[in-house]
Amino acid sequence: MLTSSSQSPALAQEQGLRRTDEPPGLRAFGQQAIDLEQDFDAEDRPALVTALLAACSLGEDAASLHQHWWQAPVGTRIAALLDLMLLSMPGRTASSLTVTLRCEESACGTRFDIDLPASAWTASEQATMPVPVQRAGGEPLLLRRPTGSDLRECRALALGNADPAFIARDLLNRLCLAGRPQPDDAERAAEALAQADPLVAFAVHCACPGCRTAADRSIDLEAHALQGLASRQRALLREVHRLASHYGWGEREIFEVPAARRARYLEAIAADAEDGR
Repeated sequence: MLTSSSQSPALAQEQGLRRTDEPPGLRAFGQQAIDLEQDFDAEDRPALVTALLAACSLGEDAASLHQHWWQAPVGTRIAALLDLMLLSMPGRTASSLTVTLRCEESACGTRFDIDLPASAWTASEQATMPVPVQRAGGEPLLLRRPTGSDLRECRALALGNADPAFIARDLLNRLCLAGRPQPDDAERAAEALAQADPLVAFAVHCACPGCRTAADRSIDLEAHALQGLASRQRALLREVHRLASHYGWGEREIFEVPAARRARYLEAIAADAEDGR
């Protein structure tokens, strides 16, 4: 999560607003040559999210931006990614994201859309506070929130064929700020972290319009944002192809033209096509 303000940092940045305790402001994705370099087919999702956020952040040098996003809490990274997707939508006037769900009732399976307003991922005052874990008959644990770097370490252990239970215990030990973790604390800690940061294990309660069954439906917000940004990258590739085909420009020449002016050229190409030129 990003801020306790009712505005998300990326949208505040667009209106010239800035808080000193925010992450870096964001520019829209799908406008610069570097946006074509992001590999959305890569299996290393933590690295992809970090690369996207660093490439689209305003200010500072690249190394500092990468370091910032690796050290950011997972919820903060997800919220920033959602802000980036919203900021990058054509027209940039939307205040919500549309998510497609599928009813899990075996006799139904209806697909339907819900709208998530930006307020669904704005921060609470406790977004960066340590998370207490109460234990019956023992001293409580105090945990920091997992970061992008923690995800990277967990992935490295998984690639090394480490046992999932070992990975969970290792993560718990690294997150612990106070108290002495025990092997059976991992599940309790995971539940406390999920409750403290709902973006990490996000769910909405809604009814299927087909069968009217109401249920809590899980949404992988990070995956949803990545799918949207991948779609924006494909649109950028098509824009480059159209400009190159029509004017004979190379990729470097195309990106030397500001994005707003490129959009006018694309409108002119579309108008010519309608006129049969």
